[in-house]
Amino acid sequence: MGLVEEGTTVVSDAHARLLVLLARMGLEVLEEVEMPPYRPDVYVPDYHAVIELDGPQHSARADLKRDEVLLRQYRVPTLRIKPDELDDYERLRATVVTFLDLWADDAGARYARAAMRLPWL
Repeated sequence: MGLVEEGTTVVSDAHARLLVLLARMGLEVLEEVEMPPYRPDVYVPDYHAVIELDGPQHSARADLKRDEVLLRQYRVPTLRIKPDELDDYERLRATVVTFLDLWADDAGARYARAAMRLPWL
């Protein structure tokens, strides 16, 4: 997640790099989408899925709770990526593709069930 300065998100170098790599994969993404009480790093609308970049500020316990809330309230699964995973594009690509393929079949149905909670999408 980017740093916040006076209500504005400042994207970290790792976050910017993740966005470039996802674009290289041909994925259209939205950044910092409001899913109260959270703002996931990256939302992939075609798959109704979230990708989070776990920097040093992340807590495994808090992240697990966040992932559960996002799945329960918004029907959106979360893929967590560590900054060092950005160094191996092919491996990262395989991880992202596997994750998205896993959730692709029911993306529309999951979105439909959560749409009333996400009127801005």
